[in-house]
Amino acid sequence: MVFLVLFSLPFCGFGLFAIAMGIRELSKGNTGAGIGLTLFGVVFGGVGFGVLYAGIRGRKAVAKSDEVRAQNPDAPWLWREDWASGRIKCSSKGAMTGAWVFAVLWNAISWPVVFAFPKELDKGNHAIWIALIFPAIGIGLLAWAVRATIRWRKFGESAFVLGAVPGVIGGTLSGAIHPGTGLRLMQEFRLRLTCVNRVTTGSGKNRSTSEHVLWQDEKQVNSDFNGLVPVSFLIPDDSRESDNSDSDNAILWRLESMANVPGVDYLSSFEVPVFRVAQTAEQLAHAESARREKARSLGAYQRPAGSPIVVRSALHGGTEFLYPPGRNPGAALVLTLFTLLWTGSIVFMVWKKAPWFFPVVFGLFDLLLIYGMLHTWFGSTRVLVRTGRVEVTNRLFGIGSPKTMAATDIVEISTRVGMTAGNRTYHDIQIHCRNGKKLVAGGAIRDKLEAEWLASEMKKQLSNA
Repeated sequence: MVFLVLFSLPFCGFGLFAIAMGIRELSKGNTGAGIGLTLFGVVFGGVGFGVLYAGIRGRKAVAKSDEVRAQNPDAPWLWREDWASGRIKCSSKGAMTGAWVFAVLWNAISWPVVFAFPKELDKGNHAIWIALIFPAIGIGLLAWAVRATIRWRKFGESAFVLGAVPGVIGGTLSGAIHPGTGLRLMQEFRLRLTCVNRVTTGSGKNRSTSEHVLWQDEKQVNSDFNGLVPVSFLIPDDSRESDNSDSDNAILWRLESMANVPGVDYLSSFEVPVFRVAQTAEQLAHAESARREKARSLGAYQRPAGSPIVVRSALHGGTEFLYPPGRNPGAALVLTLFTLLWTGSIVFMVWKKAPWFFPVVFGLFDLLLIYGMLHTWFGSTRVLVRTGRVEVTNRLFGIGSPKTMAATDIVEISTRVGMTAGNRTYHDIQIHCRNGKKLVAGGAIRDKLEAEWLASEMKKQLSNA
C-alpha cells in the first residue's frame, strides 16, 4: 500500500499541475497549448488517482483474503471469492478497461513526437521518422480498445458456473458458460482449456513476463435451448495445480470460449481453479464417462482430407507416418518475417556501431531463429513402425539418419504441447523409453485430435506388429 501511494503521488501532483497550467494558458487565449496541457494532466492525474484507488481496494481485498486463508489453509480454491462461489465472471470488462488505460497513456506519451516532427525535419533530423512508429502503435492500441468496447457492449458480461469446485486433476472440469446477450440458441462454440506457466523475470525497467503452455485441449460444442454452453474437459493425471503463491512463477488454468458471429466475434476468458483433490462417487462416474466419450471420439475420428501428414503401408512391411516439409506455411511465414526483422535489427546495430556485446548476444539468438525457420520450411520426419521396432528419421534438406527403438524399450507414445504461434498451439508426438529418454516422433501438428489419433495408430500398429 505504501508503495502504491508513493507511486501514485507524482502522477496525481503532476497531473493537477498540468491541468492548472492548461487552464492558465486557456485564460490567456492560448487554446492549443491549454487544451494539450489539460488533456495531458487529465491522463496523468487519472492514472495516479486510479492507482491510489486500486491500492485502497486491494488492501481491503488482501485483508479479507488473509482471513479466508487462515480459515481454509488446505483449500486454496476457497481463497478467491469467485472460485469459492463457483461462479467466475469473464475478464473481458477488465481487458477493455486495461486496453483503454494502456492506449490513452501510450498515446499521451507518444503523440508529442508528431507535433515536434516538422521542426525536427527542418533541423535535418531525419531519424525522427523512426520515432513515428510509436504514435502508429498508439493508433493500433486505440483500435484494439475500441474493438474490446464493441465486444463488451454487444455481448455484455459472461460467466462460467462450475459443476463442482474445483476442477480435478485426474478428473474433469465441468459446468456451463452463461454467454451473455447477442447469441442465438444452438450457437456453435469453440472451447479451449489451457494450463499456463506464467514466468516473470528481471527487475525494474527490465522486468518482463512470458507464458509457456504446459497442456491444452479444445472441443466444439453447441449451446443448449437455454443458451448455456456445456463445459466438460478431462484433465490428465500428471497436470500441475493452480498455483499463484509465487507471482513470478505461477501456474494458471484458463478456459476460453469463442464463437463466430457477424461483426465482432464472441470471446470470453475465465481463470478457473484446478487442483488435486479426492473425488466424490459422482465425480468419478463423470470422469469415467468423459474417458469413454473421448475414446469414442478418437475411434470415430476421420482425418481431414487436406491433412499434409501421410499414413500408409511401408514398401517392405510395417506402417510409415510421413511429416513433409513446409506443412504449416502460415506459422513458417510468421517465423520468417520475425527472423528477418530480428536480423535487420542486428544489421542496424552494426551500422550504428553499437557496443559489440549487443550484436553478439542478438546474433546468437538469431542463429536459433534461423535454424527454426529453416526447420519449419525444410524439415521433415518419417516414422516407421515395423515388427518389434520403431524407426524415427528427422531430416533437414533431406539429410538425416534414423534412430531405432525396440518395441520392448517403449513405455508409452503420447502427445504434448509443442510450439505456439499467437493463440495457435501445435502438438508433438513423443515416444517414452524405459531408460527415461524421450524422442519426438513427429511435431507441429495443428489439430490435437489428429495428433492423438496418430499416437493411437502408432501404438496400435506397434502392438499388432
